Amino acid sequence: MQFMCLIYSDPANEPAHGTPEFGEMMQGYGTFTKHVQDTAKFVSGDALQGTETATTVSVRGEKTETMDGPFMETKEVLGAHFS
Repeated sequence: MQFMCLIYSDPANEPAHGTPEFGEMMQGYGTFTKHVQDTAKFVSGDALQGTETATTVSVRGEKTETMDGPFMETKEVLGAHFS
C-alpha cells in the first residue's frame, strides 16, 4: 500500500523567507524527508510552484476550457507532496 502526503499551508501565516523561523520550518520538512527516506518509505516528493502559475482545466462534454489561476479561492495552497 502506498500513501501520498499533501502539504497545505496558508502563505500569509508562514514565516518570511530568509528568517530564522523560515529556516526552522524548512528544517522540519528536511527531518521528515530524511525519516521517510531512511525507512525506505520515500518514493518521490517535490515542492510546487505558487498558485499564480496555476492553470485550471475543465472538461464538460466535448468542451475543454482553461483559465489562469487555481479553481477555488482558498487561503491554503498545496505547496508540496511526498509519496
